[in-house]
Amino acid sequence: MYINANCDKFKHIYDMERLKGYSDRAGRDINRLEEIIEKLKEYQMKIHEHAQTVANTEFKSVVTLVRNRYDKNLVKFHVQLERRPMVDKNYIEDEKVNGFNEHYKMFVGKERHQALKYADSLALQYHCEIERRGF
Repeated sequence: MYINANCDKFKHIYDMERLKGYSDRAGRDINRLEEIIEKLKEYQMKIHEHAQTVANTEFKSVVTLVRNRYDKNLVKFHVQLERRPMVDKNYIEDEKVNGFNEHYKMFVGKERHQALKYADSLALQYHCEIERRGF
């Protein structure tokens, strides 16, 4: 869908056909924009409905400790608290179900013990398990 949305100068034009063309294009653009606005209003209402569902959804807390080797000499540890929604499916509308993350910290190489200690402290604080990946 193309929207011209150009407000060209027209005061110097004294050709009625050309002015009519400008007016027709502006009218078509207005109609298209009104259609788009209606679609966006429907989309926004669906977002609000889903937000109500999310507000009533229970979440499971999991501390993730991920070890990544970016280079043969560089290892990074990523620690975060993941809040995963407790829903029946892993995919909805062909998209993976996503929760949200909190308390993210990254540790480099020799800070491995600090990463483990931070993961343990988050697990104790939020009463959840630690999920390790990349070890």
